[in-house]
Amino acid sequence: MFVIPVRVLFQHTILVVEDDQQSREGLRGWLVSHGYAVDTALDVVEALRRIKTSRHDMAIIDIHLPDRVLLGLDGWDLARIFRAYNPTGAVIVVSAEEVMVAKDIRAEVDGFLRKPIELVQLQTMLDTLRSGPATLPPTL
Repeated sequence: MFVIPVRVLFQHTILVVEDDQQSREGLRGWLVSHGYAVDTALDVVEALRRIKTSRHDMAIIDIHLPDRVLLGLDGWDLARIFRAYNPTGAVIVVSAEEVMVAKDIRAEVDGFLRKPIELVQLQTMLDTLRSGPATLPPTL
């Protein structure tokens, strides 16, 4: 008889969108080591492909992504698009800068993290989001 570990059955898939390779791969490695399946994208175009072709439970999106093909889209737009394709998916936005967030945009995301990401804070946020709908306090 073949037994599948429960952890594999309930593994969450996270899309990480970050243009900085070191940050993206470091975050991917940390998430994988904590039991998450991870898909990565380095810009809006790559992220759009991933969002349209794969299902993700969560997304961690850098809000200051370069617009390499002049689509006029940034991380905030990508968060909205992710939410449209994954209505029950959680969205965490990340920024290196202090960001003033309008109330209507704040309602569209589940969490805010400031770079450099504090992994303990990220773990707490992920644990809260995995356990169901929650209102996390803003941290930017």
